Amino acid sequence: MGMVADGTPYRNTCLVAATTGSRRRYAIPQWKQFSVLLRRSLRSTTRDFFFAQLRVIAHILVAFLLGMVFYNCGKDASTAMTNAAAMFFFHMFIFFGNAMPCTITFPMEAKVFVREHLNNWYSLEAYYVSKIFADLPLQLLCPSVFVIITYFLTGQPMEPSRFFMFWAITLLLGIFAQTVGLLSGAAFGIQMATFFVPCLTIPSLLFSGFFIKSYELLDFLQPLPYTSFFRYSMQGSLQAIYGYNRTDYPCSEVLCYYNRSGKLLKFMDTPETGFEWNVLAMVGFIALFQALLYFSLRRRLKAFQ
Repeated sequence: MGMVADGTPYRNTCLVAATTGSRRRYAIPQWKQFSVLLRRSLRSTTRDFFFAQLRVIAHILVAFLLGMVFYNCGKDASTAMTNAAAMFFFHMFIFFGNAMPCTITFPMEAKVFVREHLNNWYSLEAYYVSKIFADLPLQLLCPSVFVIITYFLTGQPMEPSRFFMFWAITLLLGIFAQTVGLLSGAAFGIQMATFFVPCLTIPSLLFSGFFIKSYELLDFLQPLPYTSFFRYSMQGSLQAIYGYNRTDYPCSEVLCYYNRSGKLLKFMDTPETGFEWNVLAMVGFIALFQALLYFSLRRRLKAFQ
């Protein structure tokens, strides 16, 4: 008999699995465990539909707010820097809007997972994969709705390829944010998790290239921007909107320094091409933090065995 973090007792039973040495043999195969857990997670989301609705509504309302504040700033060369600021705020909301809900809700879910796993109901791997797939619908829907609204309200170029690039990099940031939220919720309690996410985010925002360029930093600080996930998402967004030989666009002022998109990219320390490298960097961050999430769950299990 043992105790999990919330004080609930557990027993290592043989009803579902048998244990030989340190290796568990489950009566139900892994794919079946995954299927059952996935259906349960989706059913839980449906039952707690208010919270899911709240996330979607929040993305819609904030998208309209930012869209009206930065209305049509992407159509005029005189507001190019304002448009870059709009993208910065887009990314801030996408990150915190997807990280914080997981940070708050996952610690309680993790307690249930520990109890059920220690009773040999299912494997860590089945739970881990089912959790990723169960969260995908909201992870695809919320950033997509946000991008559609803000992209058109802020007057970004009506080119399918640029819209797709902008959507893709924003979606990757949302998925990464969710992974950070899950990791903090798995590794810490609610109070520590809500403290961990801002502490991780602020340095990344600082070295994103929006406030200060890498060449303006002290020599020993110049490698740090390469560790900033916001740097890669911002560069990807700027390349989607202004890169790849975008033609000159109108200017309402007599003189516009940024009437050529390459000038803005140069000022923002962003290459005109190389969008795929920013995508790969974001995928790398997601893979790294997903691995940390897996090992964090495994470490949590070992603490109770």
